[in-house]
Amino acid sequence: MNRYFAQADIDNAMYTLYRYKYENDLIYEEEWNPNTSSWEMTSNLTRLFVGGDCTLMEIQEETAIKAFPVAFAA
Repeated sequence: MNRYFAQADIDNAMYTLYRYKYENDLIYEEEWNPNTSSWEMTSNLTRLFVGGDCTLMEIQEETAIKAFPVAFAA
């Protein structure tokens, strides 16, 4: 099961979507890129965790689908 994270502004409007994608005993760290309509490998999520970024929150898959429906359309 994948884990989803989002960055949100002060009003909880989500503006960036990340996921840990579990596949073949590996964990891929990906960021949704709305400009290319694709999931792209990144290290930004780890950087945000390590830096203690206050805009980052873990969200349920259902919440991610509602906030970023295009990321789940394919």
